[in-house]
Amino acid sequence: MKIEIKSDELLKGLGLVQGIVERRNTIPILSHVLIQAEKSVCMLSATDIEVGINISCPAQVEEKGKAAIPGRKLYEIVKELPSGMSVQIKEEKNFWIDLQCMKSKFRVSGLDPADFPTFPSFEGEEYGRIDGESFHDMIEKTIYAVSQDEMRKNLNGVYIEPVDNNIRMVGTDGHRLVYVDKKGTIGGLGKKGPLISRKGILEIKKIIEEGEKEAMLALMEKSLLMKGETVSFFTRLVEGEFPEYSAIIPKEGKKKITVKRNELLTSLRRVAVIAGGKSPAVKVSLTKGVILISSINPEVGEAQDEVPAEYEGEEIALGINARYLIEPLSVLEEDDILIELSDESSPILLRKKEGRDYISVIMPMRLD
Repeated sequence: MKIEIKSDELLKGLGLVQGIVERRNTIPILSHVLIQAEKSVCMLSATDIEVGINISCPAQVEEKGKAAIPGRKLYEIVKELPSGMSVQIKEEKNFWIDLQCMKSKFRVSGLDPADFPTFPSFEGEEYGRIDGESFHDMIEKTIYAVSQDEMRKNLNGVYIEPVDNNIRMVGTDGHRLVYVDKKGTIGGLGKKGPLISRKGILEIKKIIEEGEKEAMLALMEKSLLMKGETVSFFTRLVEGEFPEYSAIIPKEGKKKITVKRNELLTSLRRVAVIAGGKSPAVKVSLTKGVILISSINPEVGEAQDEVPAEYEGEEIALGINARYLIEPLSVLEEDDILIELSDESSPILLRKKEGRDYISVIMPMRLD
């Protein structure tokens, strides 16, 4: 194999695969990037078995072939090369790789490309389509609620299902739940949708951020496939039954509070400074026209703040993990949001003032 490629193109592709290249070296070939040269294209591939990616880069191909090169080391080399310059890559005997850019020369030990894992075929499947920006927005608004507890594998990803000609993405960790609906389709999606791993969905988010305007998606056996203009990607589906989430979503709360999103968000952040810790507990008291947020930390001190709100109900106080409100408020764009609840021990529903295409459900904490 012998190719010439612009350093910027190579760096962009290598940057996209860094989150996938296996660094633990349990299987040596997984720490390598597979370079396949054919016609006027250089294909970069990386996988950790759970997820895998192909990236097509324009290149001048003098000799077709394949090479497996240490992914992290190749990225570090190319990152230090001059921008916009040509890089020559040539495979020599015993899988040694020669790399040259202007007066800089490198010789790197590779592995047999024949040992690189085989990817599923991306051809012949029925692909659905969703706008890249919309799918990115869905991920942003659900990923924070996904459980990272390895003992609860059925919560370690986002669940996707069709709802009224839309795609619904759902995430939960057992203490809070969020869903968002967007227009779009996924090929092969039935009534019971797939559970996509946290890592897999974050890699899709990264791909979209690199400029993919549309995501073409298809389900194949135990994998989700994605195709873009220059990228193809797969992620293995998480095994296990996602909980029946609809039963815990309140239909309508007896108490309704309308509040400015940014005012509530900044107030919670201020009080959470005193609350501290991974689960900053705050007390939220509702009175006519006001939300009072407070916290007492015996080791630090006390904090209290007020936020004006539209509320005409009886006085009520409840405990809440401030982070469970801060995170959904941070990803919403609307000026006004609606909070609904029935009493101090019932689930809290947070949504846009108009519509139910975004719902966040939060379980309250017990006040001591």
